[in-house]
Amino acid sequence: MLKPTQYAKLIRILVDDKALPREQGNIAVTGNLPVDALGFTWVTSPFYTGTDPLLIDRDQLGGVADEKLGSPGYASFGGSGVETKSDRHRDDKYELRARRVVVPVVTEPLAGVKITNTGL
Repeated sequence: MLKPTQYAKLIRILVDDKALPREQGNIAVTGNLPVDALGFTWVTSPFYTGTDPLLIDRDQLGGVADEKLGSPGYASFGGSGVETKSDRHRDDKYELRARRVVVPVVTEPLAGVKITNTGL
């Protein structure tokens, strides 16, 4: 996990070192994310606030779980986690709302480490 500026620097390094394909698969040409290079999947997020890159085993770290907020008027059906609400207005119109509230769940905290002194 890298900040966007660190990710841009990393892509430049991978392109300069010819670690990425030259044509269709090159991230610098296509803009496709994420990038698989050197046996790792490289990702970025504007929501990552740390300064050091993270190395994460995404299969072991955890996932997301549905959260029931219990708001009045919302109902859910089945196991999708989607809650819906229907409001009828005086002018005979309906306003429909749908949401899915999820929270991160860390099941194995040691599945992620911070990498320091990278120069990125």
